[in-house]
Amino acid sequence: MLKAAIYCRLSDAGPGAGDTPGSESIHNQKSLLLRYAVTHGFEVEQIYVDEDRSGTDPGRPGFRRMIRDAEARRFDVILVKTQSRFTRDLEESELYLHRKFPEWGIRLIAVMDGVDTDAEGGLKKQQLNGLVNEWYLEELSANVQAALSTKRQQGKYLSSFALYGYEKDPADHNHLIPNPETAPVVQRIFALHLAGYGAQRIAMVLNAEGVLAPSAYKKARDARYKAPIQAQWSSTAIRNILKNPIYTGDMVQGRCKKASYKKSTMIRQPPDKWVVVPGTHTPLVSHESFDRAQEIFLKRQTGVPYTAVWRPLAKKVKCGGCGGGMMMAGGPGSLQMRCLHNRRDPRVCTPNRIPLDELEAVVLARLHKQLAEVLDVDELAESLQKDDQRFRKRRRQLNQKQKELRQLEKQMQELYFQRTAGDLSAEQFASAARAMTDRKTALEQEAEQLHHWSNGPKMTELREKLMPYLRMEKLTKEMADALIQQVTVWPAEEDDGVGNFHRKIEIAWNF
Repeated sequence: MLKAAIYCRLSDAGPGAGDTPGSESIHNQKSLLLRYAVTHGFEVEQIYVDEDRSGTDPGRPGFRRMIRDAEARRFDVILVKTQSRFTRDLEESELYLHRKFPEWGIRLIAVMDGVDTDAEGGLKKQQLNGLVNEWYLEELSANVQAALSTKRQQGKYLSSFALYGYEKDPADHNHLIPNPETAPVVQRIFALHLAGYGAQRIAMVLNAEGVLAPSAYKKARDARYKAPIQAQWSSTAIRNILKNPIYTGDMVQGRCKKASYKKSTMIRQPPDKWVVVPGTHTPLVSHESFDRAQEIFLKRQTGVPYTAVWRPLAKKVKCGGCGGGMMMAGGPGSLQMRCLHNRRDPRVCTPNRIPLDELEAVVLARLHKQLAEVLDVDELAESLQKDDQRFRKRRRQLNQKQKELRQLEKQMQELYFQRTAGDLSAEQFASAARAMTDRKTALEQEAEQLHHWSNGPKMTELREKLMPYLRMEKLTKEMADALIQQVTVWPAEEDDGVGNFHRKIEIAWNF
């Protein structure tokens, strides 16, 4: 008996979620899939559930556990109500259904879609469903962004939770009103800053007085808050408040935007792209005080206007000790990457720091080595030859499929003539027409795929894309964004008492 895993997902844990009635509820999805498993003789090994999670979210906890168990071969089949419950991301669908699952011996069945990756044509049907889901997401994202843009232009506050120092107006959740508990804290932060206190010193004052940091305060006030909690104030949190123009009473939104509807990565926008609507709510500080605070920031940068320069590895470096992020610290000429958790609380993680120039040099050296292996001339020549052979073979296959399609179209015409002449019953005609239609669909899909594959050798494109990076002598942000997914740095270890330090550095590439 095959072992099955059941996966249920719901995007909105509102009405219809959990065990409440509703066609898309978790309860109904479980019931449907359990009945299917019993009817088809599957033994249910595990049920995985994600509530209030989008189908484009790769970090769904239930989904990630299921993928780990699938790789460990703890079951043979995954049952979902529809393919969109499994994922709405076409790339993720291709990764698992066409690469990982066949490698792991895992079969996916989407009950309502009729998708079974073990059935003939099952993967082709899955691809079509994946495209439909992709189009749906793209159109939905465009409509949502258009609606949000209109609300921003109207000065409506759109975040799920009120900005620290404010609370949402009970009469209008898109309007901010001062929070009597936290508004004085914001005003005090500005006052201390204008009096000469630095961000780190202000954070220390608030921590010593036991004032809850913004995320901890939100969690204490609202159980719906799911973001990571920072128990203590940090210099970053102080600076975020001091640099936020919303405290002047103007609604400023659109300072960041998502890289795409499929990714959660946020991209900072220049000020000329911000949406600013003046005087939408009660200010906590005057425009004069806010501008003065910004002038102080500028003067502390050697007295000249400061333009932020993003180092190549910004937001890509993780601590191997605790899994948290590493941030840049120090001054010009002595910049380091340091474990953020250790800096805030030495009890959380062991000291882990590395000179930034040293880290960038290591990454660049490994990148050159990796590119040299990928772009090996002899291997490239051999790959080009193989590509050329595959190209000719697929052109022949494409011509054959196109020929079969023409023959099938003639057969379908003959079938129609036989029906009109009364040589076939309605049942015979319907059965034969259905079979021919299915065959025609399969042939068209195969021909389309062959056409895509037979557009010529691809290795030259890879070589042209990567070769310029092989000649660069300095790591740039462009290189890092294009080629590097993540850099993990482990704490240094002393070697056998001779004073030499060694550390493990692991790099995840994008190619």
